[in-house]
Amino acid sequence: IYTLSLHDALPISSIPGHSHSNDEECLMLEGEAHFGDHCVRSGDFHLIKAGFEHPEITTQTGALVMVRGEYMEDLAA
Repeated sequence: IYTLSLHDALPISSIPGHSHSNDEECLMLEGEAHFGDHCVRSGDFHLIKAGFEHPEITTQTGALVMVRGEYMEDLAA
């Protein structure tokens, strides 16, 4: 199932590393986040290819991200 959603991450928060069975597209609307050593800032687009397992995602500033990708129940709460 593909979804389009907004994720509002609080400052100094993280999401555990995980993989995707389908491509996932992220548009950073506010703030910034680090996908391992890769920093995504406001206005940046980030594509995670199917089958790629990325490290923990962290943010110090908080972040508002529009995500198009598969529904992940464990991250929906």
